[in-house]
This record gives sequence, C-alpha cells and structure tokens, in this order.
Amino acid sequence: MSCCPPNSLPANPTASDATPIKAGNTDDFFYDNATTSTLVLVFPDIYGPDSGRNKDNCVQLSAFFKVALVDVAPEYIDRAMIDFVEWFAARPFELLVAKIHNIVAHFQANHGVTTFGAVGYCWGAWIVAKCSADSSTELSAGVSFHPSWRVEERYHGEGSGAKIAESITVPQLILTAGNDPNWLKP
Repeated sequence: MSCCPPNSLPANPTASDATPIKAGNTDDFFYDNATTSTLVLVFPDIYGPDSGRNKDNCVQLSAFFKVALVDVAPEYIDRAMIDFVEWFAARPFELLVAKIHNIVAHFQANHGVTTFGAVGYCWGAWIVAKCSADSSTELSAGVSFHPSWRVEERYHGEGSGAKIAESITVPQLILTAGNDPNWLKP
C-alpha cells in the first residue's frame, strides 16, 4: 500500500547545497528570519526533504517566517520499493511526536520562537494532522497539501484516517488533489 492514491505523480527528487542543523536529536533545514518569532515546521512526503519543491517552498516561506524543514524520518522511501507496509510500521506517530516536541523546545530555547505552525506534504500532512490533534500540541495552525491521512489506517484500521479530524483542535487548511479520497474534500 502506498500512501498516495492511484494516478499520483511519481517522486521528484531534487538536490541542494543546504546543510541541516541539529534541533533536538533531529536534522532540520533551517531558514531563519530574524524579524519574526513564528516558526513554520515543514514535514516532507515519504520521499524526504529533497523531494519536489520542499526546499524552494521553505525559502519562499522564510520571507515571512522562520522555517524548519524537519527530517523526522532519517530514512525515506526508496523509489524502487514496492511494499510500504514495513516503512510505515517503523514510523508510527507515537515515535515521531517525541522528536517533534524536542524540535519545538530547541527553537523556543535557541531561536526565540513563540508561535508554531506546520505544513505537510502527503505523509507529512498526516504528521501535521496528528500533531494538531495531540493534546500537548504547540501548533497554532496546520496546512496539509495532498494529505495522506489514510496512513492512519495502517495503524488503527479502516475509517480511522477520516476520524483524525474529530480530534483536531487548531485551525487547518486542507488542500486536496483531484484523486484524494472524497472524505478529505469539502
């Protein structure tokens, strides 16, 4: 099972000279903006930080906010991989949330961040939704692009992806693609 619906675009790897910093115990690509105390956490899709336009989008966002492209899963999907089940099984939200709390604490202590938002692409949108539903969330808002909330079904069974929305406590902008499940659409 892929997290992407049928007819989705393939991976689009890119490269950059950006060097990550350590935030807690996680590598993050940090795009600073000294004029703000707001940080946008960006969570990539299953192909990682070098997928698509992630870093270019972070540069553009950094004109307004501090931005951290979070490398929350040190190993991402190999494009030749057919079975995603093992990859997802090794990355439940319960293992990711501690890393995210450490990242938040790092930016509060070292960069004066007082307000957090989050953006997620595909699998990263599932992370944003789960963070937004977590009772200890620091997020003020979340944005999901082509959200793969159906990943939740790998952990909690059929229908659980749609139920994430019932627990979300912060404002969301959910930007679906034409081939995303109907339950994600307005």
